[in-house]
Formats: sequence, C-alpha cells, structure tokens
Amino acid sequence: MYSHDDDSNLNLYLKAIQALKEDDFSKNVLKPLFESMSFSRVDFVGGPYEYGKDLVAIHDIPLKGTCIYVIQTKKIGEKSNTSEKNILSDLILQLRQCLSKKVKLHNGFEQLPDYVYLASPFQISQRLLSEIHEQLRFGDKNVEILDGPQVIELIKKYKPLLLENLLSISDKLQLHDVQQLNNLELIAALNQKYSIDELNCYSDLAFFMGTIDSNILLDSTFSIKKENIILSKGSWDLLNKEVFRSLEKILGYYPLTQPSDVIDDAYNKAMLKFKSKTNQKIKKDIDQVQQLISTNTQSINRIVSYIDSSINGMLSLGSDSVICL
Repeated sequence: MYSHDDDSNLNLYLKAIQALKEDDFSKNVLKPLFESMSFSRVDFVGGPYEYGKDLVAIHDIPLKGTCIYVIQTKKIGEKSNTSEKNILSDLILQLRQCLSKKVKLHNGFEQLPDYVYLASPFQISQRLLSEIHEQLRFGDKNVEILDGPQVIELIKKYKPLLLENLLSISDKLQLHDVQQLNNLELIAALNQKYSIDELNCYSDLAFFMGTIDSNILLDSTFSIKKENIILSKGSWDLLNKEVFRSLEKILGYYPLTQPSDVIDDAYNKAMLKFKSKTNQKIKKDIDQVQQLISTNTQSINRIVSYIDSSINGMLSLGSDSVICL
C-alpha cells in the first residue's frame, strides 16, 4: 500500500544523491549499484577524452558473449540548478558518441556498446524526454533513461545498505521505513533473507558476529558530539513528538541540550520579531533596493551594448572608406 511516508522517504534519498558531485554519483552510487546487479566488471572512465562515457559495465553471458553497458552521468532534470538549454547540445553529442564509439575490452578487442544509459540523480522531466528522444538513436539502438527515482528503486532492490550510507544523521531521524526494523545480520546468519517477511518478523537480539562493521562497533570508543541541526517547524514538531518525547520516557531525561518548551519559546519569539512591522519594513526596503539595483544593472548593460554597437558600426564604416579609396 502506498503512503505519504513513501514520498517522504523518496525525497530524503533523492536529496542525498542530488547533493553529490557528478563523479561522486557515478563512483559512489552507480558503480556499486551495477556491481550488485551481476555485472562482472564496472569501470569508472569519466574524463574529457572518453567520448561521454562515465561508466562501462560488462556483463558476460554464457554462450552469448560479452554485453556492454555505457552510462553517461549528468545532473539534469527537475529541480536541478543546471540550465538544460546550456548543456543540451553537448549532452546529445556525448550520448551519440557513446552510441557510435567502440569500447576497448581487456581482451584487446573493441565492441560497440549494447546499451547506453543517461543517468541523473534528478527526475527527468517529460519535456526533456520529448526534446532529446528523437535525437538519440543510432541504427537500431537508442539511449535509455535512468533517473533519480529509478536509481533509488534499483538500490532498494539490489543494494539497500547503500541508501543507509548516503543519509546523514538528521535524514535518518526523519526516515519512516519499516525495512529498518530488520536485524539484517541475524536474518543473514540464519540464511533467511528471502524466506521471512520482515513485516511479520522482528528480533531485538543483538547479533554482532562475523561482519567487519560489527567488530568495529565492539572495539570502538564513542563520544557525544553537539551539533546544531536546522529543521522546518513541521519536521521539528514531528521529531519532538515521535522521537524525543519517546526517548525522554525511556531515558528519564530529555535527550537534547535544551528542553522542548525552551526551543519552542525561542522559535516563537524569533517568529514574532520576523513578522514585526519594523522588520517587515526593513525587508520591504531591501527588496526595493535589490529591484533598483537590478533595474540599473539592466540599464547600464543596455547602454554598454549600444555603445559597443555604435563603435563597431563606426569602425565598419571606416574600413569601407579605406577599401573604396
């Protein structure tokens, strides 16, 4: 059953991968994801002379030979800061090169890729799909899309632990995911990964034998770090009600450095100052000044452009006169 929590979790996961640089998205997300999907080799080959290729994934099929996947990574799509118009022509050129350029294999042979993917941590809009669809065909092959939501679904299916590594502490506190109730090490040790429904089976038995992470946990020393986390009012109310109040009942004291009523009081006072007539007038004055600066900047740019055009026109007339003489 689909719920509001699904949207909330997806947004958290998308925010995490969208914050990565393109190369980091390729190396730290896509590469381990493809490695988990039975590819025999996945290489990061990003660079200016790789004809648009960021990843090359090789899948050896018995009796059929080698199947090659080429992945081009680009932070483009809905809510990205990248202007699609600025990079669209270069992107199409790079993707066509991915389709038409052979890939050098480790056995010394070269082979055209069987599949080419455009991967983005953002959701690819229907408008962008329509713009590039007809231009991304080479013979009987075409570029396929792997956008943010698809990447998250594949990670959930093939490498779910990768999602946990991507999230910050504040993101994990906001996560509503029943799959987090699994004792993954215990289930794996019992070899019951695919036979127990995690929604109907939960154990709080601490099972810490056999994995590197568990051994590190047992041998580690821990220190409490004070950290300021900025949250929206809605997120704070939810965390306070669902997490901090519950922890207070268990621990016998409030887990934050300040009581919740002190935090709420400070927020309410700050909000009153923000909404005060004096502050709103200052804000209005700032907006007017910024608008005036923008208007004057545009006027200056027009004047400079007019002067440049006039100078070029006079130089052009001078050149014509010399030629006529």
